[in-house]
Amino acid sequence: MVCKTDEYLRTPQVIEPVNEIVKVEMGSSFSKDCVVAVRGIGIPMISVFWKVLHESEDQLISDSTLHRIHQETTNESQTDDGYVLVQTLTLSPVLEEDFYLNFTCMVSSSRGNPTGHITLVPSDPDLSLLIGLLLGFVTFLFVAGVLLCTHFKVELALWVRTVFPFLYKTTDGDGRLYDAYIAYPRVLEGSSEKAEMFAMNTLPQVLEGLYGYKLFILGRDGLPGEV
Repeated sequence: MVCKTDEYLRTPQVIEPVNEIVKVEMGSSFSKDCVVAVRGIGIPMISVFWKVLHESEDQLISDSTLHRIHQETTNESQTDDGYVLVQTLTLSPVLEEDFYLNFTCMVSSSRGNPTGHITLVPSDPDLSLLIGLLLGFVTFLFVAGVLLCTHFKVELALWVRTVFPFLYKTTDGDGRLYDAYIAYPRVLEGSSEKAEMFAMNTLPQVLEGLYGYKLFILGRDGLPGEV
């Protein structure tokens, strides 16, 4: 015998959702099934629908697919011990305003009105891109540092000595008269004078004048007759 009412049916049960917090990526499409089981003999006379609590007011979700947030037509199927009803909620796309709202699936029947709800929260950020950028930046700094040290090692050493003089012990008491000895090709007739200009003018101006080094320059500091 098939009963045309819900007289012999039990209280509907919301199988899912069970007060869930769901992580969703903003801008993506999201769907959630509300699954309701009705056990017993007969034809269920119930309705299943989604609603959302927005600004302290329950709003029924539209069943029109033209809306960004909508619910599909209820899918009903018979089982060995009753019926299963599925009502699908769809958000396409998910916007920031949808986060932290309570979307509630509600069952309306003469046997009771069970509910289940979900709350959408932003998904965890994708750290792979951030880690990749960080590793790339560290690699760039390493390569740039190697190139700088290779091409400007003298300038860097002098700069560090100037900025952090406390890192270098004074050499006044080490018994040495000079910090460096400089020799260069002597100018012969018809040869270039660049080497002599560099040794006699540029080096003393920089190393002695700016950084306080004591230089012995052949031809300037040697006594006549010394080799």
